[in-house]
Amino acid sequence: MVFTPTATLKPLGTLPEAIASYFTALDQQDYATAAACFTSTGQLIPPFETGITGSGAIARYLCKEALGMTFKIEEVQPQGENHYYLRGKACSSWFNLSIAWDIDLNGEGAIAQLHIHLLAKPEELLTLGPR
Repeated sequence: MVFTPTATLKPLGTLPEAIASYFTALDQQDYATAAACFTSTGQLIPPFETGITGSGAIARYLCKEALGMTFKIEEVQPQGENHYYLRGKACSSWFNLSIAWDIDLNGEGAIAQLHIHLLAKPEELLTLGPR
């Protein structure tokens, strides 16, 4: 499933603290800190998978699936006070894929739900391999 935002994306701007902290922690491979950016019942929804709920489960998932990856945010589209759409890249020694993050914050600014959308074209996926 490909997610297409309803509004035109804008250049990278200031991100709410929880979102900025999440991506900083991911790039530092500090998955417990990244997971702590979620509410206690927060949910991470990766492509092609069911949601992962709770900071412990999110930290374990990230430790397994995000190890060695970096994430580059290229564009941000605020879609309301507590809803953000980001587009960028997930990079590793094996790939550099276009992805999007659809993020809902709760009233206190913590991540309530983060849905990851794979934007890569099928031909990009066929070329995956060591770089």
